Amino acid sequence: MEKFRELVDELALKVLTVEAEDLPAMGEVLKKVEELLGMAQGEGQRILELVKGCLEKLLLEELQKEKGQKFLVDGLKALQAHLRGEKVEEGLYRQAEELGLKEREDAKGKEEEVKKGETPDEISLGEDVELLQGFIVESRDHLSTIEVKIVDLEQWPDDPEVLNAIFRPFHTIKGVAGFLNLRQINRLAHALEDMLDGARKGEIAVTSPFIDLILEGVDLLKAMIDDLEEAIKEGRTTLKVFPVEEFIKRIEGVGEPSEKLLGEILV
Repeated sequence: MEKFRELVDELALKVLTVEAEDLPAMGEVLKKVEELLGMAQGEGQRILELVKGCLEKLLLEELQKEKGQKFLVDGLKALQAHLRGEKVEEGLYRQAEELGLKEREDAKGKEEEVKKGETPDEISLGEDVELLQGFIVESRDHLSTIEVKIVDLEQWPDDPEVLNAIFRPFHTIKGVAGFLNLRQINRLAHALEDMLDGARKGEIAVTSPFIDLILEGVDLLKAMIDDLEEAIKEGRTTLKVFPVEEFIKRIEGVGEPSEKLLGEILV
């Protein structure tokens, strides 16, 4: 918890100095928020989700700069107060609602429409190239971390720290991919994140098929990231379509009662 507080304090200080026009700096702030979301729970998670939504709207120029930056500062102050054990003022949530940061039912419906069919993602080769290249490097680092931690998971399938260490990189990849409108990567990382969250909550058993799916998901993400890199080099704005929805159906099928815990299999 102390480490989490330190990271929140650092982020709050960063937000005071960052300018909405500074896209790389704003992208870095978003990345830090995503990392904190992987560790947050309850009201802290709720506040960070709103801060994340505000950042995304600012980056997409869907929010007035002054109002957006004020909410970022207010949101992180509220989070700091929450961590001190103080009550979060309802005014923060009213402010979020006024800015359109709360999820609406019509937005959910549009998201479901996107999920039904797989269409090629389009990328911008203008100002976004630097952000895309940074995403490629960081995502490969995250995937390497996951592969290393899988060895630990095979030995200690019930260890929450190991599960968290695998959950967080997927969570970060999901968030940044969503910001960059890389829908296929975002969808797959989100599904893997949800599967791991189920394991963290004890709702899904960590079995051999579970671990195999993580590794296959890592391979599929690597292939999509490789395609993104090739597209940038070739000047191609349309990315290849990968069997993401088919793979997600397999993810949704894990956790059947008949599956044995990996610890039982290895005995």
